[in-house]
Amino acid sequence: MITYNHQYNQYPIQCCEHRTYGYSVDTLAKLDSLLAHMTTRFSKVLFVRFDVRYPQELAYSVDNVLFSNFMGTLVRYCQRKEYAPAYMWVREHDSALNHHYHCIMLFNGHKIQNSYGVLKKAQELWAQQLDTAVPGLVNFCAPTTMPNQYWLMLRKDQQTWEDMYHYGFQWGSYLAKVDTKETNLHGVRSVGSSRIPKTLYQSSLANYKNSQETTE
Repeated sequence: MITYNHQYNQYPIQCCEHRTYGYSVDTLAKLDSLLAHMTTRFSKVLFVRFDVRYPQELAYSVDNVLFSNFMGTLVRYCQRKEYAPAYMWVREHDSALNHHYHCIMLFNGHKIQNSYGVLKKAQELWAQQLDTAVPGLVNFCAPTTMPNQYWLMLRKDQQTWEDMYHYGFQWGSYLAKVDTKETNLHGVRSVGSSRIPKTLYQSSLANYKNSQETTE
């Protein structure tokens, strides 16, 4: 299913001023479930978003093997640090020679206070996978209202908790846009995530479907 609404289950979707994107309901439901799961487990959750690209001048394999190895190593690093990482990623391909990835990671905010260490480690691990020293292949994403801060901290002990939660969903919803997604590669996934409780995912989808029936 694809939605062109500006909200999903009353959470805002990141819209573009210059064009209208369609958004994957399945990906929005996964984001909704992942956020709900992590904020139920921890009263402080660090939310990080970053992009992963290949060097422009060389063509790479169309599969996800290098990226999967990278993410697996990064997740294990975060687990050893006891950050309790959860993640979600999507694969896209625009006019560039190679495809690229958009990623979010969520952490136990009682164990990690900012994203710098994780993002620097991501740069190091991706460079190792590609065996290259080309800079700028892991792009640090900053919330639009915090241009010099590459993370959000969702804290239940603050009055702004609900607003920050909604803003986090909006920031992450960019991953759900269907524009430039690759859907014609057999056996190559375009979306991946850590394990999401099935009940949360099903509940999110059911709430969305009920809201659509109510407005019709």
